[in-house]
Amino acid sequence: MMKIVFVRHAQKERQSYVKDKELPLTAAGLASSLALVRQLEGYQFDRAFSSPFKRAKDTIAPLVVANDLALTECEDLQERRVKAEGVIKPADYVARQWADFDYKLTGGESLAEVQARLIAKINAFALAYPQQTLLIGTHGTALATILNYYDASFGLADYLQLKPLMPYVLEARFEGTTLVGMKVITIE
Repeated sequence: MMKIVFVRHAQKERQSYVKDKELPLTAAGLASSLALVRQLEGYQFDRAFSSPFKRAKDTIAPLVVANDLALTECEDLQERRVKAEGVIKPADYVARQWADFDYKLTGGESLAEVQARLIAKINAFALAYPQQTLLIGTHGTALATILNYYDASFGLADYLQLKPLMPYVLEARFEGTTLVGMKVITIE
């Protein structure tokens, strides 16, 4: 059985002059990432993968060090691509995307596209590492599309509840490419 422990990044800085991909963690986010080592000490991770976004890598970095792992960046684990073309409020954009998984702004990415790339990557992991425990650093929207894939009732309201939770940790267990169990790991 393969286990994947998904870690949605800790609290990020909101600096408008820094590219989204390079946003660092806040002091509280850094403290949360360090606390994950103690909170997830019962896991023996075999491999670590992360979105190439700084906040995702930095959130799991202490776990990577504590487990003596190499961190592999993976573009497929990145957050949804959003282009700022058109005039639309962020909350309206999010609601519209959850109402229509194929909706996107020109040059951006739909939730259906995000979900397809993430599920393809999870299936590839399941085939490559069928008996291992993987640590994955990712993002809120990305993780929400995974949850929606395995439970179609997961929608906008659930996403909005997940959105302020940073970090957010979820364990998923797979037999081959079939999900056999999922649980949220409470972070103190």
